[in-house]
Amino acid sequence: MKIAKIYKNLIIKNNHQISLITDNSKKIVPNSVFVAIKGYNHNGENYIEEAINTGALSIITEKEVDDNKYPNINFIKVTDAKKELANLLKLFYYKKLKKFKFIGITGTNGKTTTCTLLYRYLRSLNLNTICFTSINNYINDLVKATINTTPNIVTIYETIIQSNLKSGYVIIEISSQAISELRVLGLDFDVISITNISSDHLDYHHNLTDYFYTKARLLFQLKKDGCVVLNKDEQHFSKLQSFITNPVYSFGEKNSCDFRFEIIDLKMNDSLFILTNHEDIIAFETPLTGKFNVQNITNVFAILKVLKISTELFPNFIKSILPIDGRMNYYEINNRLIIIDYAHTVEAVKTTLKTIKEISDRNIRLVIGCGGNRDRLKRPIIGQLACLYANFVYFTEDNSRNEKLSNILKEITCDLTTNNYMVIESRMKAIKKAVIDSKENDIIILMGKGKEETIINNHALTDLDMIKSCFQELNNE
Repeated sequence: MKIAKIYKNLIIKNNHQISLITDNSKKIVPNSVFVAIKGYNHNGENYIEEAINTGALSIITEKEVDDNKYPNINFIKVTDAKKELANLLKLFYYKKLKKFKFIGITGTNGKTTTCTLLYRYLRSLNLNTICFTSINNYINDLVKATINTTPNIVTIYETIIQSNLKSGYVIIEISSQAISELRVLGLDFDVISITNISSDHLDYHHNLTDYFYTKARLLFQLKKDGCVVLNKDEQHFSKLQSFITNPVYSFGEKNSCDFRFEIIDLKMNDSLFILTNHEDIIAFETPLTGKFNVQNITNVFAILKVLKISTELFPNFIKSILPIDGRMNYYEINNRLIIIDYAHTVEAVKTTLKTIKEISDRNIRLVIGCGGNRDRLKRPIIGQLACLYANFVYFTEDNSRNEKLSNILKEITCDLTTNNYMVIESRMKAIKKAVIDSKENDIIILMGKGKEETIINNHALTDLDMIKSCFQELNNE
């Protein structure tokens, strides 16, 4: 494709063949189009000269540029460089992507688990699958580390094109921030699923209304024949459904759901439930714990059905599924049950702790904190929930970022009237104290980090690394 084919109404000095479209000056190759975007940390307009020197022949920018200095370079002024980037990528790659099915998963909780279960099942059927999650990105069986929950739009296109796959499924875990920052703009989805919407990321969105409507914006990126899968137990179901004319399929516990689950029994490491889909009634057993995981599994089943993918092997797949990294991971150490979970939103913390409390009468010791430079309003609520459901709580570090840790901990504990907690700033020391205080048959929950790492003495350690080290040290004494 040549540049003049896109900008037919402009005078183009150099009608070059387009080799690449990018917003990263470091990736420029000869005949590239460079889109200068003002980011949070870097302003792409400062890298225009570098892009030209390394081969860019067309520059897309929001600012006026004196192009007399570069007689062979096209300078194209636009009002919104991010939107222009999305439009250019869509035009440039459309034919190469038209045989892929795109599935977008958003929501406050359950996104990663839903995406990962769907990815794993598609791969178990040997279907070509590319998946972007907050834990890892996957190209069939190739695993790559991820930086953001949702990568930027250039990375998404590059990953798909560089996979050399001609068709298949693309699953994208989509955060509200990614929608707001146009990281998935221009992508057209065959299926969009919204798992749930509850208070979160209010540091970024400022209020629940903005957060809700940001999530809802994704619904307008459906293909004409696309459909939506929504949680009918979610309070925003009717409002979300009213925004679109595409088919909507519901899942949940309500009798009126298209895909309805009924829980038979919940135990630690074992959930039994019945899933009903019109004429189908299927019994499921899974090692994934809790109602929230039953919801996630039902959501995946619904997505498979609307995509017309065989679910014949799905019950056996779910029965033997391995836990998702950092999501309700169980370990037996020294006759204690260790649970490591990523829960960090109010709803996730409440649901996870309530689930454990309901299915076990064992003593619970909880290690938890709140991240810095994030929603401050949730901190005292999480503090209260922790002390309500756990027998004893150790409030500690959880990536304080640029905030003073002592201030974060004060806000977590400011409304507490009980004395079943202590504050220990060092996460390693908090975990060690929980281990020392614990007795046989206790449950120790390490919450908020999942598989994320904490830097201890210049070493990157996960919560699992730290608790194993604490038990080893205790056993050697």
